[in-house]
Amino acid sequence: MAPSSPTEISGGTGTAPAGPLSPLLCFDLYAASRSVTAVYRTLLDPLGLTYPQYLVLVLLWQRRRSTVRELVEELRLDYNTISPCSSGWRRAAC
Repeated sequence: MAPSSPTEISGGTGTAPAGPLSPLLCFDLYAASRSVTAVYRTLLDPLGLTYPQYLVLVLLWQRRRSTVRELVEELRLDYNTISPCSSGWRRAAC
């Protein structure tokens, strides 16, 4: 049986502020993710880094060595997101 409302999908309690998206848990997670990424952006922009590049650097710092496949799996990102990170660094190192 299909849910009768978005609140039923998210399990909302009705205590969220009024608005068509407010009962959706997925919207709250999306908004929180964007807020955190925006904070990182202000810190990473002066360094010329994107958030995915930062995450790759953190993993490489911890592991010292990883394949692109390992990075993709650990970060749960697409290969096409990781590949430009490493390609840009290789060109810059040349």
